Amino acid sequence: MLRPSFRPVFRQPQSYLTVLRNKQLLKVSEDNLKRSQQQLSRITESNKVGAVAKADLYRQQVQTANDELSVINAQSAYDNSKYDLLYLLSLDVTKEYDIDDIAPMSDLERADSTYQYEIYDYNKLVEEALAARPDYQSSLLSRDAASNSVTIAQLGHWPSLSLNGGYGYKMVGGSDFSNFNNSTGWDVALTLHIPIFSGFQVSANVQTNQLNYQLAEQNLEQTKRKVQKDIRTALLNLETAKKRMDVSNKNVLSAEEDRRIAEERYNLGSNTLLDLLVATANYTTALSNKVSAAYDFVYAKQQFRIAVGKDKY
Repeated sequence: MLRPSFRPVFRQPQSYLTVLRNKQLLKVSEDNLKRSQQQLSRITESNKVGAVAKADLYRQQVQTANDELSVINAQSAYDNSKYDLLYLLSLDVTKEYDIDDIAPMSDLERADSTYQYEIYDYNKLVEEALAARPDYQSSLLSRDAASNSVTIAQLGHWPSLSLNGGYGYKMVGGSDFSNFNNSTGWDVALTLHIPIFSGFQVSANVQTNQLNYQLAEQNLEQTKRKVQKDIRTALLNLETAKKRMDVSNKNVLSAEEDRRIAEERYNLGSNTLLDLLVATANYTTALSNKVSAAYDFVYAKQQFRIAVGKDKY
C-alpha cells in the first residue's frame, strides 16, 4: 500500500506535534513490552527448574499483560491523533500515511545552539516583532488611515479651487465633418467653492473621524501591549520547556542505570522481582516524560517564533 510521507504546514501545529508525540510514546510502550516479554521468558524457564518462585512468574505475567494493555492504549491514542490531523488537512482518513518528523527532530538536535541564539535582548525582540507581526502592522495601517480621514474631513472648512479642462469637437453651425479640424478646441473651467453653512455636517464629520482616530490609536497601543505580553509569555514558556527537557534527559540516565542494577541484582538473586518491576516502571515513565518534554520544547519554540514575528502561524 502506498504510504506517502508529508511535512504538514498549517495553522494547527499542536495537532501535528501531538501525532509525533504519540508516535514516540507508542514506541516507548512497545520497547517496554519487549523487555517485559523477554523477562517473562527468562522467569518461565527459571521456574521450570525451580530457580524462581511461582509467585514471581504470576507477578511477571500480570506485568506483561499490563504492558500489552499500555501498547493498545498508546496505539489507540496515536491512531486517533493521526486521524484528527488528516481531518484537519482534508485528507482521506482511510489511507495510510507516514508522518514526517524530520523537522522537529532537527530542532531537538540543535536545541542548545538555537535556544541560546534566539534568546537575546528583549527590547530588540519587541522591535522586530512590531516590524513583522501582521496584527500590529494592520493596526498601524488602520491608525494612519484614520489620521488621513481626519485631515480630509477638516479640509471641508476651507475654500477649495478646482480646475477642469478638456479637448473635444465643437458643433458649430451644423454637423459637417469636413470641417472637423476647424471645429475642435479646449474647454477650461476654474471653480471656487467657499463653504458658508452646511448644517454643521462638516463639523460632525470632523468629530466622527477624530473619534475614529482616537479609537484606532488606542487599538494600536493595545496591540503593542499584546505583542510585548506575548513575547514575555513565550520567553517564559520556552525557558521552562528547555529546563524541563534537560531535567528529563538526566532522569532517563538515572532511571536506566537503576533498572540495569536492579536487573543484575535480581538475576544474581540478591533482589526481588518487585524491585525490578518498580525500576522498570520508573524507567518507562522517565522515557515517556522525556518524549513529552521534547515535544513541549518544540512547541514552545514555535510559539516563541510566532510571538516575535519570525513565523506567520
